[in-house]
Amino acid sequence: MAWLGGFAPLMIYVILGMHKSGTTLVSQLLHRSGIDMGEDFENGKSYDQGNQWERREAFLINLGLVGCREEDYFSLDHYREVESPLQPAQEKAMRAMLDSMGAASGSWGFKEPLTCLTYKQWRQVLPPHRVIGVYRNPAEVINHYRRPFRWRPLHDLTVAWRALRAWSNYNRGMLRAVEGLGADALLVRYEDLMTGESDYSKLQEFVEKPLVDVRSPAQYRARARYPFFGVLDRAAGIASGERPSRVFEELEAMGKR
Repeated sequence: MAWLGGFAPLMIYVILGMHKSGTTLVSQLLHRSGIDMGEDFENGKSYDQGNQWERREAFLINLGLVGCREEDYFSLDHYREVESPLQPAQEKAMRAMLDSMGAASGSWGFKEPLTCLTYKQWRQVLPPHRVIGVYRNPAEVINHYRRPFRWRPLHDLTVAWRALRAWSNYNRGMLRAVEGLGADALLVRYEDLMTGESDYSKLQEFVEKPLVDVRSPAQYRARARYPFFGVLDRAAGIASGERPSRVFEELEAMGKR
């Protein structure tokens, strides 16, 4: 739907995606274009310095949902979708965040990767909203976590396996969310969003307003693919019955709809 004279109806946008898959870029694009994605983003800090353009309240709520303390948190330790019922205290925290943002004058949203695992709980509380799912080739995501293979090969292989396991579960949860929302969801691929115009145009049309283009080639790192992805992919198929490459194929097919 095209916007009229720069006007778009107020909307909540939830960004879903595995860590290191481009959710920060999408949050930055939306925030710089007038959709409030959180506070204190313009603090001079870069992504490498910890500025990940995500709403802290959502992160803390998600930590409670997965059963983790902030000081103990490491992303690859949590990879299973949360199935437990939403507890009253958790719902109260969600509603407090929603009420706070609902008092704002414009569209707003949040991104926090764990929401791929907790979206079932959030959907029980969220008012009408839209989801933007971001995915990336798993062989590139692995390279954000691994250390150079020549130094600690066993550690490297273990981390690569854990990253691939998390990637599969995060993206499976994201697929279910996108499938359940129909026209209120959009799926984009990070590589295409960063380097091309097709997914950028789709995102712009989806949020119904012109976007401020903040893409930079320097942000697109870890392009090299993990050399043992094929081996781990086959092993994952044996271990879980589902190969990550099959999940990736589903993402590609849905992204082209």
